[in-house]
Amino acid sequence: MTPNTVLLERFAQRSLDALSPLGPILHRALEPSIEDARAYFKERRPDPYLFAHLIRYHATTRILSSPLPGEVEFHSLRNSGISFTCNGCKARVWKSDGEGELHGPGVSQSRQNYFDQPFLDLVDPNPADVRYVVLWDCDAKTGLLTLTIACPKRFNEDRPWDKPECHFYTVFPHAAIAVSASPQLTNPEPLEDLELQPKQKVSEQDHD
Repeated sequence: MTPNTVLLERFAQRSLDALSPLGPILHRALEPSIEDARAYFKERRPDPYLFAHLIRYHATTRILSSPLPGEVEFHSLRNSGISFTCNGCKARVWKSDGEGELHGPGVSQSRQNYFDQPFLDLVDPNPADVRYVVLWDCDAKTGLLTLTIACPKRFNEDRPWDKPECHFYTVFPHAAIAVSASPQLTNPEPLEDLELQPKQKVSEQDHD
């Protein structure tokens, strides 16, 4: 393992730590929104673009109606786009290409600018100075949701729709994994000694 690889792994972990508040927020917003979209298409002609848009729409509505942690700011974009600032880090939320990776930025100038971060190879960056993408993907049959953090590096200017290079991909743990039992359950207080009295046999009871 090279020194650069070690530094990149450390940076990926620091990035995950900085963006960790987004995991529970997005799981709570996206999972029921996926079910809403699946219900809409239950007896309709499938349309993957509308399917993704409906998920974004319902997720945005849920995020706006719920309180957020103090370190998180939500930014609504055009076409129900989702963007956050989390612990100073910029993160946009996009659907993955189906394999957990980024689509190319295409001809969108704003997306191309967002992807262009080759400087991370040369320095030990502060996560707050870096642009991230939280990718979501789901199984259309089961509704199973996966969230992955991508850190874009550069894209192919000659073929901008191709997959871009990324410094790293790292999967968000599911929010349910972070749920721990109450200390009262894991470390129960000792019970006081109880005085147990044996029940009286029916034959020993007095009957009037």
